[in-house]
Amino acid sequence: MDCLADTHASVWYLFAAPELSAAAKNFMDKVAASGGFIYISTISVIEIIYLTEEGKLLPQTLPR
Repeated sequence: MDCLADTHASVWYLFAAPELSAAAKNFMDKVAASGGFIYISTISVIEIIYLTEEGKLLPQTLPR
């Protein structure tokens, strides 16, 4: 089983942010545990790069 995660879900999952819903986290955990892939679209990668370059996505700005 694989999934395609949007920008928010990708970042929140990678940083274990509490904003990620329990259902989304459980699903992504299930995909990862099954050996599946969690895909991130090209536009999400571009958005993450842009937000990082603009200083809007830094470790200290991510929810804890």
